[in-house]
Amino acid sequence: MSKLYVFDLDGTLIDSCASIASGMNTVLSKNGLREIEGELFNFLLGDGPEVLMTRVLDIEEREGLLKGVDRENFEPKILKEYLDFYAKMDDSDMKAYPHIKESLGQLRDKGKLLAVCTNKPEIPTKRILKNIFGEDYFFSIKSFNGTYPRKPDPTMLNEIIAESGLTKDDIAYFGDTNTDIQTCVNAGVKSVGVTWGFRDRKELEEAGADYIIDDPRQIIDF
Repeated sequence: MSKLYVFDLDGTLIDSCASIASGMNTVLSKNGLREIEGELFNFLLGDGPEVLMTRVLDIEEREGLLKGVDRENFEPKILKEYLDFYAKMDDSDMKAYPHIKESLGQLRDKGKLLAVCTNKPEIPTKRILKNIFGEDYFFSIKSFNGTYPRKPDPTMLNEIIAESGLTKDDIAYFGDTNTDIQTCVNAGVKSVGVTWGFRDRKELEEAGADYIIDDPRQIIDF
């Protein structure tokens, strides 16, 4: 079995799609733009807030809603408003996917190290993890804070591995998007794609996931 289990957050540990969609749509509406259908966010998420904002504005532009708008100046404005709004959102009722806490608890009981590696902004990442799992549940949490390059760059994952003192053969990384699988490829670690998140099995297969699982209770098999 692995000794270190690293998890993406959104779409892997927690179902946050509705929360993110609500935050982004609030900012869009405030700026006179059309809100984006909630189900589309499953395909927009996974690469961090900057990419999310760009993808959302691409949709608005294709629909002719950005005529006369200077995107070079507008994009940073929208991004700042979204980050400010999301940092203060009440997400105290957000929950982990079914059986996630059960599986992670079993891993902790076996003395395994748990870590989180996410493109989600740092403030809500730490707040949500504390609300759901409590203090100091994960030995390392790496998230979007302006210091690390976002995944699929392997820097955050490599730092987690370095902190653990383990070899890459001891690591299993779990994620729900092609970005997660590519991060594993770039870092040279075992990738486990999960199908209960934002993307489907086909995307994970095409990305080259080493393994794909359909139930959080299978996490302990690695």
